[in-house]
Amino acid sequence: MCDAELKRTGRGSFDQKTAMVGDTTLHAVKWYDNRSVSLLSDYIGAHPVTDVDRWDGKQKKVIRVPCPAVVREYNKNMGGVDLLDSLIALYRTKIRSKKWYHRLMFHFIDMTTVTAWLLYKRDCSSTGMSKEEQIRLYTFKSYIGESLCKSGKNLEHKRGRPSSTIAGEYKEKRKRGPATPIPVPDVRLDATAHWMVIDEKKGRCKVPGCKGTPKAKCQKCDIYLCFTSTSNCFLRFHTE
Repeated sequence: MCDAELKRTGRGSFDQKTAMVGDTTLHAVKWYDNRSVSLLSDYIGAHPVTDVDRWDGKQKKVIRVPCPAVVREYNKNMGGVDLLDSLIALYRTKIRSKKWYHRLMFHFIDMTTVTAWLLYKRDCSSTGMSKEEQIRLYTFKSYIGESLCKSGKNLEHKRGRPSSTIAGEYKEKRKRGPATPIPVPDVRLDATAHWMVIDEKKGRCKVPGCKGTPKAKCQKCDIYLCFTSTSNCFLRFHTE
């Protein structure tokens, strides 16, 4: 039955078809609640049908709606797959393309990113880190996206000596109050296309502890940095 026909029949209506594949019976059930839901199962079908409570917006009260057995079992046992799908849907990579494999590829990228974030959350919990200190999914994906977009890919020589001096001092600075974000370390230390430009206006130097207001800024990082005979914050910011 099409969605319009199920809707005319009323909330709680369903349609069921069965098929034999080898020795297995497949049950295809389409149920209409607020919208149509389709399920396929080799374990259970629509019967026995039970009633569930649903809020009716027109009547302004809770009503009883018929619910197929397969829907009841799904709601009872839903878990990790549904959590993964809901997290992917929050910040899905949107791409308009007629090529089906583009959608498939970006879905796998989203799935891998969300799985990595869940593993990160598990690791943080095991080490005793509070939820307030943990990176949110949106920030986690933003860091990855910024690194993929800006970090040097074809760099032949080695990168500068890795250090967390600037990142550590900046983190302490953020604890004292709001601060303009700086690029992630993969971008800041990639030694690729960090050109110095002179702006018309002055801005506060982003190196923690420096109170200079230079006109010089990094074109790639889009932040102001001192570059004088006594203070080379530009070099320090991109190497420490």
